[in-house]
Amino acid sequence: MFKLTPYMFSLVGPVIGQVLAAVIPAILLIIYIYKKDKVEKEPPALIIALVVLGVVSTFGAIVTETIGQLILRPFSYYPTVGYMIVLNFIVVGLSEEGFKFLLMKLPTWRNPAFNYRFDAIVYAVCVSLGFALFENINYVMQYGMATAAVRAVTAVPGHACFAVFMGIWYGQAKMCASRGDRAGARRNQLLAVIVPTIVHGAYDFIATIGGGLTVAFVAFVIVMFIVAFRLVRAGSITDAPIPQGPGGPQMPGQGGYGGPQMPGQGGYGRPQVPGQGGYGGPQMPGQGGYSGPRAPGQGGYVDPNRLGQGGPGPGR
Repeated sequence: MFKLTPYMFSLVGPVIGQVLAAVIPAILLIIYIYKKDKVEKEPPALIIALVVLGVVSTFGAIVTETIGQLILRPFSYYPTVGYMIVLNFIVVGLSEEGFKFLLMKLPTWRNPAFNYRFDAIVYAVCVSLGFALFENINYVMQYGMATAAVRAVTAVPGHACFAVFMGIWYGQAKMCASRGDRAGARRNQLLAVIVPTIVHGAYDFIATIGGGLTVAFVAFVIVMFIVAFRLVRAGSITDAPIPQGPGGPQMPGQGGYGGPQMPGQGGYGRPQVPGQGGYGGPQMPGQGGYSGPRAPGQGGYVDPNRLGQGGPGPGR
């Protein structure tokens, strides 16, 4: 029978602690963003899938970053500012944000759950923190708990901030697509990659040039956190439904929705209160359109047997 001895625990315990230290910051940020989705929560299965896809995106980024570094190797012996820009903004920034965007879009763009603008921020953050979670485990396992403490307040929330910028533009792209604005949708999807790539590249560039926690790097991180936090708060408060295109699933109250409507909404076909326009039931004497029985010979006499003809009554 297998038993966990004190010696084995002494070996496994530190590893478990390091993994938890690497994972917990990402999980807390995912919960925070999930709670900010006030109108309609996203399906838990979709959230988990996006986090897993974020982990998968790290492998794609490893491949492209390795190729990029091999191409730049001749320039790495005497690194210039140009070399550092290409390395941080294109080889690293574009690789990572590009794969995050691709693996975010695949399961969400046509997903019926993507029906509010803030959903885009939730999706982007989940994928990005899945990436950060796996990356953080790798760093912490190599360099220890001190690295976990630093990355918990820099790199992990940094990836969340990059995702906020991605989500803002991704949500706009979906809004444009729902209105039939294909050019706008393409433009905003491009910005959903370019903007976080620039922010990510700047983060890495400043950290690399300064050699770590310099005043410039700390100032950049603080400003980035403030801007991202305000964007999340504003996006949560002003969240709006995404109009669904023709033939797509729509929410009650959206144009073209064929489900039951509330009284007073256009096209609602339930019987109306006497006196309302289009009501075909009996009306009170003196009301406009009243065609009650009159004495034979009076103008406009209508045969009682034909009352209600010429327009839909309550039973038709």
